[in-house]
Amino acid sequence: MEQYFAYENAGSGKAVYPWLINMQHPVANVMKHVLVAPALELSQLGGIHPPEKVCPVVEIAGKPCVVMMHMMSGISAKELGERVADLTDKRASLRDALDFLINGY
Repeated sequence: MEQYFAYENAGSGKAVYPWLINMQHPVANVMKHVLVAPALELSQLGGIHPPEKVCPVVEIAGKPCVVMMHMMSGISAKELGERVADLTDKRASLRDALDFLINGY
């Protein structure tokens, strides 16, 4: 499991959130659970654009997707499917969104 990579959601919520972004540092990969942020295609939001400060937009499978950072969760590592995108070039915006949620401005 690579940090800042998007994976297929192999869990029960895959119909709503098809991708999960691994936010967990590799040092913690010995655990049975992983900290993820769900993501969905921007087009699924019906024209609503959540604030990018909290919900960064990234490209997954060639489409703009919103990372729902405020919905992060610890899930079983078994719920991560195939790796679909490397988002390490977006790590600053992903970390900034997490930092904003925890610390505010």
